Amino acid sequence: KQWYQRRVRELLCNNVSSGVYVAPSPRTLQVWNGVIFIKIGLFADGCFKFNLLIPDDFPYSRPAVKFLTPVFHPQVKENGELNLVKAFPTWTPRKDRIWHVLRYTKRCFFSVNTLDSVN
Repeated sequence: KQWYQRRVRELLCNNVSSGVYVAPSPRTLQVWNGVIFIKIGLFADGCFKFNLLIPDDFPYSRPAVKFLTPVFHPQVKENGELNLVKAFPTWTPRKDRIWHVLRYTKRCFFSVNTLDSVN
C-alpha cells in the first residue's frame, strides 16, 4: 500500500500533461479512474473517461488503459482498450512509469496513426 501511495503522489504532483486527471478507485488501488480533456485537433472538445488498470505484478508488466467513453480511434480496440504495445513493447521497471502511459494516452489524440490500426 505504501508503494501505491508513493506512486500516486509521484503521478499527481509531477510529469502529467494538463488535461489528464486520475484518482485511485475507492474499491481497489489497482484501478484508477481517469478523464482526458482534449482542447485542439481532430478530437477537440472531447472528454474521455477511462480506467487505468494496474496488474498484480506491476511494475514488472505494463498497465492497461480501457476507455469507458466510446472512442473511435485506430489505436483503441472495440472493447475500449488502448493499444500500448507499440509505445511500450517491453515494460521495463524503473524506466517505464505510469505517467508515461498517461502522457502517451493523451498524445494519441493528437497524432493519429492509422498504419498499425487495431480496430
